[in-house]
Amino acid sequence: MAQRKIKMVALDLDGTLLSSDKTLGALSKEILTRLYKKGIHITLSTGRAFHHTHHVAALLGFPVHIVCVDGAYILPLGYKEPILKPFPTGLIREILELLKDDLPYVYLFTKDQIWCRNCQEVNEQIYGWGSQLFSSELNFTADLQILQIVYINTAAEADALHQLLRKEMPSLPAELSLSLEPGYHQITIRPPGVNKGTGLETLAGLLGHKLEETVVFGDWLNDLPMLEKAGLAVTPANSVAEVKAAADIISAYTSDEDFVGRELERLLAEKRIIA
Repeated sequence: MAQRKIKMVALDLDGTLLSSDKTLGALSKEILTRLYKKGIHITLSTGRAFHHTHHVAALLGFPVHIVCVDGAYILPLGYKEPILKPFPTGLIREILELLKDDLPYVYLFTKDQIWCRNCQEVNEQIYGWGSQLFSSELNFTADLQILQIVYINTAAEADALHQLLRKEMPSLPAELSLSLEPGYHQITIRPPGVNKGTGLETLAGLLGHKLEETVVFGDWLNDLPMLEKAGLAVTPANSVAEVKAAADIISAYTSDEDFVGRELERLLAEKRIIA
């Protein structure tokens, strides 16, 4: 059986490290703490905004690297300011011109806030990404860097907009997926060349190792870029079909059954990974 020396463990949060009630499994905490003490870099890699991410480090009980907003916000340990990968100003203007009739359903992720047209009428799902919302006239200056765009609407409206984006801006990374609310879809638009995979590559480069020396855990479509580049890709039983197809290991356990801890324990016991 092949052995793999690892230098980093990267973890998606919702549906992966965290259970459906947003708690952390005891076994995951125990083993990740053990790996951290052995010098393994632990990284949280999520679509959430920073303010809705960093408290998970407190649940773990030790400092971690953070890659959030799907790779557009990177905060390595010891850095006072994040590395940001925003949209070019000209491109964001072009996108918003195309979306001008749909702004009530559009959410713009800045450095650590989420812009909404009317923060009194927010789709409740947006709170899964963050709660620091603001609504104002958009003034595109160096201080207002857009890291991601999320659109949430009925399936029919989202599908129609996605077709329009594909027609008018075919090179734009615009991912259509089911939303958590039945009958609704969401579109996630990221800066060109920015995703969880590139975010982890940037972090790994700063730390002096390769993604091949990383074990990645994820369950959703936005995890695919980092799962596909990882040395070992692990997904829970509750992951979507596309992710299962890309994973090296499909766990028999779900995120509600502490699958991260269970799989790390097994991989270490079988010496498939060595810390």
